[in-house]
This record gives sequence, structure tokens and C-alpha cells, in this order.
Amino acid sequence: ARLTRSLFVLATLASSGAALAASAGPTKLLRFPDVHGDEVVFCYAGDIWKTSIEGGTAVRLTAHPGVEVFPRFSPDGKWMAYQSDESGQSQVYVQTIPAGGGKFQISTEGGGDPVWRRDGKELYYIDPGQKLMAVPVRINGASFELGAPQALFTATGASNFVVARDGQRFLMNVAAGGESAAAAPPLTVVTNWQAGLKK
Repeated sequence: ARLTRSLFVLATLASSGAALAASAGPTKLLRFPDVHGDEVVFCYAGDIWKTSIEGGTAVRLTAHPGVEVFPRFSPDGKWMAYQSDESGQSQVYVQTIPAGGGKFQISTEGGGDPVWRRDGKELYYIDPGQKLMAVPVRINGASFELGAPQALFTATGASNFVVARDGQRFLMNVAAGGESAAAAPPLTVVTNWQAGLKK
């Protein structure tokens, strides 16, 4: 349901011509949405933007050198985790929403695909060695405290995961049979399949 809502929100924003503040030209590709309440964060042109799910003018939340992707609202909607290569290596960061408050690097040796535990007490990511990492966090109003990253298990070939409410179970996108994405069987998309039924 969350993915469906996110896709609907991006389609609505793109079709309504959501204006991107300080952006020239038409909006072409809005990616990696995350919705909290009536707000959506998404990636456009290497930065992260925020707007209302109803559309309107989007506000840029990041303007670092490098590319920021995979923004994720904290459960309270006041913080955002994301992946950035601003340091020369993909790392996971957390910053306030709106921008201008605190910003913290979460991963220590690289990482990506951040996901919050639903109670906001842990943040998960996948490190370059394909280990699923957990970082204890404590949010108290405008203060943010984090613990040391701990490896939970090896998640070879995993990408795009979700976490159960209690943080004890994970659903991960892994190639069938454990093979690499390059060795996975091809996916065939059939367009105009209704016409084939009429024959």
C-alpha cells in the first residue's frame, strides 16, 4: 500500500507540473519517493526535494556536491535518512526537515538504502560488504544521538528491503535462487496484452 501511494503521489506531482524551486525547465524524472502525512520527499537532479502530496512548489532539502538518493522520513516526520556520495563514497546520513538543523553521518565505512524501524529507535542500511547494519538512534525533539553500527547478517544480493514493526524480521528483494542480478532469468513485459486475448 505504501509503494502504491508513493507511485500515485509521484504521478500526481509530475502530471500537475509541481514546480521545483530554483529549477529551470520542465520536471523530467522524480524518483525514490517517501510519504509522511501530507508531505512527500523525492529525488530530482541528484538532490532531495520536499512538497505537499497535493503538489505545489517543491523545496530543495539537499544541495551537496554529489548525488543524494533514497530519502526516508523518520517515523515522526522531523528527520530524513538518505544515501549520498558527497564524501566520495556512498554513505548514509540523517538530517532535519526542514534542512538547516542537524546533519549526521550514520554509516562509517560506506552504506546505502536506509530504512527506519517504525518506532524510530533504529536505522538500518546495507554496507558495501552486503551486510545489513543496524544503528541505534535516539531522537528527542531537536537532539539526535546515535550508537555504533552493528552487523546483523549478510544480505548478499539484497536491495530494497522493509523492516517489520518490531525490527526482528526483514523482507528483502533478492534475485531468485540467490544468483546475481546479471544471472537472473529475464523479465518479460508484455504490452497491449488485451489485444492478444481477442484473437
